[in-house]
Amino acid sequence: MAIVGISVSAAMAVPTAAFLEPGSRDFFDDWDTGARTTVALLRAEAGRFPHDRALRELVGELSTVSDEFRTRWAAHNVRIHHGGVKRFHHPEAGFLELTYQPLDLPVSAHEAHALTLYTAEPGTAYEERLNFLASWAATGFEAADSAGDRER
Repeated sequence: MAIVGISVSAAMAVPTAAFLEPGSRDFFDDWDTGARTTVALLRAEAGRFPHDRALRELVGELSTVSDEFRTRWAAHNVRIHHGGVKRFHHPEAGFLELTYQPLDLPVSAHEAHALTLYTAEPGTAYEERLNFLASWAATGFEAADSAGDRER
């Protein structure tokens, strides 16, 4: 089973990519549903953390630059992040259908780090493709670590 975690900074990048990157419609299998869900999740986070400057700046940027984001944000839909299935078209690995489960890892009484786990059904082509991406990422990290060691 392959498990991939996405950091908070990467999670903030998802809305930016979905609304500002031209290729996002090809990456997400059902872009419209993904876009609607992304905005609803952002609105829930904005309610939980109204003083989060990075979140406010992200919403401001997307509202200014993307008509599609602005329209969805104005709908005031809110969604609590539960698990589910996401479908992607990865340019190197191909079509992926992954089950995801978000986890909040408390770091204080008022703050938590969000970690989302993505898994593929064992024995499927999706698992093979996710393992390929995991090995690809690990190889890239090892190469970057080796380059950093040589520079020291």
